[in-house]
Amino acid sequence: MKRNLSIPVSVIIPTYNFRDSLEKVIVAINSQTMSPKEIVIIDSSTVNDVEELIYSYKSNIPIIYRRVTRAYPGEARNLGATLASGNWLAFLDSKTVPKDEWLECAFRVVENNSAEVVFSLTQYISKTNFQELLKASTYGNDGIETTPGTLISKDNFKKSGGFIEGVRTADDLEWRQRLKKEGFSCLTLSEITLTYSDMSNSLRQNLKRFFIYQLYGSVVNVQNTVKDVYLSLILILSAIMIPRWNSIVGWEKSPLYIPNVTKAYLLSLITFILLIMVVNNVYFRRKNPSVFKISVKIIVLIILTLVTINWNGVIAGWEENALLYVPHITKIYLGLLVLASILYRGIYFPLRHNITREYLFPIKWVEVGLLGVMLDMAKAPGYIIGAIIFPFKRVKHKDI
Repeated sequence: MKRNLSIPVSVIIPTYNFRDSLEKVIVAINSQTMSPKEIVIIDSSTVNDVEELIYSYKSNIPIIYRRVTRAYPGEARNLGATLASGNWLAFLDSKTVPKDEWLECAFRVVENNSAEVVFSLTQYISKTNFQELLKASTYGNDGIETTPGTLISKDNFKKSGGFIEGVRTADDLEWRQRLKKEGFSCLTLSEITLTYSDMSNSLRQNLKRFFIYQLYGSVVNVQNTVKDVYLSLILILSAIMIPRWNSIVGWEKSPLYIPNVTKAYLLSLITFILLIMVVNNVYFRRKNPSVFKISVKIIVLIILTLVTINWNGVIAGWEENALLYVPHITKIYLGLLVLASILYRGIYFPLRHNITREYLFPIKWVEVGLLGVMLDMAKAPGYIIGAIIFPFKRVKHKDI
């Protein structure tokens, strides 16, 4: 049963060519147990479907509609905030459908806990076998904290600086991290209040989506630990290739021969890590205590890799009959890394995120693991670029 809000709230929705799913969202907003004051829709569609929907749909809640040229989600949300007349802002998107009690649950948390910002949990719903595989390898059955579903006062949104503009994705995650870092009182609803059921059925589209997300995520301060992991992986590959460089190019006879290449590589690696630490702590004044630990882990991985690829030459003297000689040790090492990745993505990660054992075993975990590794491979270039360029990248926020 609906009741009036004591504090007016404007629900802001950016959209781009998603008429059918947007209609489901508008219907759900009209069914809220606590009705908002208005719905603000920022439409950057290339066709007129959304506009036709807005003017034909008989909404019980006033709709403020603004048609704009192509705008990224952060830009659309910022514009929606300037058009909103409510004292509170609630964010959704055109594919995330709220349950009837969403706003009431969020305001209850504000009232009972004096929260300044309330985030919501979104559950991803699968309809096909591929979507089930995708969900198992990425989102799981848990509720995922998302920007859609967020409730924040308009004053606090202005203080936050709003969303980063000029990036296609990751602006929402960066905004949530920034709110927490800057000391806003943030709470996340304990129950799932939103659902998302529009996952793509195309492997190609999902690979492209994950690549683009990480590519744009590389210019904002998000998921830096994961970026460091991928930087470690690329350094491992470089540690395998660079010490063998001279043998690959043909030793002294080649114009590409580099004297003392391994020593030069290790010296460059140490210099690179020190440079990142100096830039973070001096130029940008980011006091991140994990930088040293991450650097140590990278160096340990590099040393382990160097030991592995040189094992037969140094320890066994390339004597195949020697006790400590290990045939194909580099291939075994790389194979174990791949196997560990599949086991992690196919078993540990899904179980940790409440995917049932009945679904994974006896064989489905292999498909889940392979898909997860493929998605990681699509994300890796963006992560690597972010790990390399982020320390030198300043991010600007628009004044709201």
